Amino acid sequence: GLSWDDENYYLVGYDSDAEQIKHYRVDKMLHIKLSNESRDGKEHFKKLDMADYALSYGSPENLRYISQDMQTPQQVALALSRDPMTANYANPDLVSYEIASAIVLKDGRAIQFLRPENYTNQQFTALAQLALIQSPDVLKYIRPKFQTKEVIAVAVRKDYRCFKQIPVQQRTAEMMIYFLFVDPRIGEFVPVMLLKDEVFRKKASLITNSWERYAALPEISATN
Repeated sequence: GLSWDDENYYLVGYDSDAEQIKHYRVDKMLHIKLSNESRDGKEHFKKLDMADYALSYGSPENLRYISQDMQTPQQVALALSRDPMTANYANPDLVSYEIASAIVLKDGRAIQFLRPENYTNQQFTALAQLALIQSPDVLKYIRPKFQTKEVIAVAVRKDYRCFKQIPVQQRTAEMMIYFLFVDPRIGEFVPVMLLKDEVFRKKASLITNSWERYAALPEISATN
């Protein structure tokens, strides 16, 4: 039969010499002719699932052509193992914690396509940390509920600049004190209203890593 993949047609047939099913790109085939010989491989084709075959030998993005309610766990696992970003097309209910762990380790951006409700809070927190190890920039894809200090710290230790993704309203005094200990350059992101708060400044003055110079507010040094 014919299969469509990556804007090309492929002829799927049985190779009697190799005793296996193979595919051939139609536009590159030459000297095609009809034959009176009987075809082999009938039993092989009876067992063949064309969707599985397309995901195995074609583009893993073929998963998008299979409606989510028709996808099987095997198909989802196969596509995601080849390209984690195909999680965008996968039925999220078929992405187990084990599969999710593997794909975010391979490409942290896949975290944006996972459904937190399908995992325990502890599991999704672990997935978020794994994703951030690969790419701290994916912090923007993680829901605020899971942006705990421990999760954010993973990203900050990879690249402190990703902290700017945290909305100002979430940057509480407790959070800022915690992250100033983690990296003094976080001083760059301390909200002005906290820098003017005497209680905060008193607690922050106990941090001796010179974070103030990153805050770039001379009045702090003068006050302290």
